[in-house]
Amino acid sequence: MLESGEVVKVEKNAATVRVSRKDECSKCGMCGMKADMNHIEFKAENRAKAEEGDTVLVDTEQKMKLLSVFLIFLVPLLLIAAAIGVCYALKLEELWILIICVGALICWFAVLAVIDKAVSRISGFTPTIIRIIKKKGEINNERTD
Repeated sequence: MLESGEVVKVEKNAATVRVSRKDECSKCGMCGMKADMNHIEFKAENRAKAEEGDTVLVDTEQKMKLLSVFLIFLVPLLLIAAAIGVCYALKLEELWILIICVGALICWFAVLAVIDKAVSRISGFTPTIIRIIKKKGEINNERTD
């Protein structure tokens, strides 16, 4: 999906882009924008060499969406099922089942945080700035220097 936004911060080969809420945001939910939010900020690969204040076009289509859904939703369910199965096989009380399930989920989401940092460095797994729509200070394609 293509989105337009404003670059609010530039760091090396990445930029933080602010995208404003659109009408479609209430139906989608892919970006995690809550109902009371007016904008969302995210890091994007800065291939277009955009600078702070530029309006840019960002490709938010990410590879491996199915893998992401699997890691975020399905693996925790499988962990809970496995933990419950092991706990029942060991004839543990329900309190221990709860503690072990919560512990397994906490460990898994800690692993996901590490995976997320590693994957975010790989090209194609992060949003990418593909074009500068308007440079900072331009009005109708004319600079106001």
